[in-house]
Amino acid sequence: MNRHLIRPSGPHTLFSKIAEALALALGLLLVASLQGCSPKNKGRLSIATSVFPAYELTRRVAGDDADVTLLVPAEKSTAVFSPSASDRDVIARSRVSIMIGLGFDSWMETIAKEVAPKGAKLLKVGDRVPTIEEETGKDEAPRVDPYVWLDPSRARLIVKAIAEELSRADGAHAEAYRKRAEALDATFDALDKEVEGRTAVFAKRSFATVHPSFAYFAERYRLHTISLFDITAPIATSPAVHALEIAKASAIFREPGLDAALAAPIAAEAKLPVGVLDPIGGGPEAASYEALIRFNLDALEKTLR
Repeated sequence: MNRHLIRPSGPHTLFSKIAEALALALGLLLVASLQGCSPKNKGRLSIATSVFPAYELTRRVAGDDADVTLLVPAEKSTAVFSPSASDRDVIARSRVSIMIGLGFDSWMETIAKEVAPKGAKLLKVGDRVPTIEEETGKDEAPRVDPYVWLDPSRARLIVKAIAEELSRADGAHAEAYRKRAEALDATFDALDKEVEGRTAVFAKRSFATVHPSFAYFAERYRLHTISLFDITAPIATSPAVHALEIAKASAIFREPGLDAALAAPIAAEAKLPVGVLDPIGGGPEAASYEALIRFNLDALEKTLR
């Protein structure tokens, strides 16, 4: 027998088999990892929201099943907000972007059209509720009031719209989104009834704000609100023209950290107290939707009851 034709079955053969097994295992792991990165497995739902009201209602519906990002911090004024490169990155990574619409946060729609991934959805919650037109001059085009969330009955419609959008984008958690929305609807229904009961006993029914932001709240609870935003300039030239309108108010309200210099002289002239109403929320005293509504209700109660 030719010994040179006999292949040994010693250590070298054993090592070869182990190496082959390891290579096979590594190959299987690589295939699995590539499958995990495929478009069929998109991972957690990422959602970008423009301002605190949109963020607050969205995060309550999303719960632990999605990642929700707020783009405009509570301490920043929405009037002067300028989106950064990181804000664009958030929208570029989000499968759903949620904004108010109605001209309030148009920058978000502009960015979404530029950088949002293919198939991403944009929800403008202001389009899902009945709206009110702001008062404008005779030569101005009508403007829609964007502060729709300040009426809890409209907030309930917004919650429903958010749940529907998240359910379409993330079918695996659709039932959970709908259940949270139903629970939130019941919570806001109770809040609505609470506010209705407390405002029903107000002896005075009128108040003024520096900016036109509380028309929906006033409409829902049968109050009367006027805005100093459009009448501030005429007051300087012909105060008598607006004296009767201002006289209807029981107080003038400014926003947190804003408008003190503007509200004070008008309030002094009209002999009215100055209070604070928060239309946006997100700060320590209005860290939830319910806290925002109750903060404003408490402030009105001090002067109107």
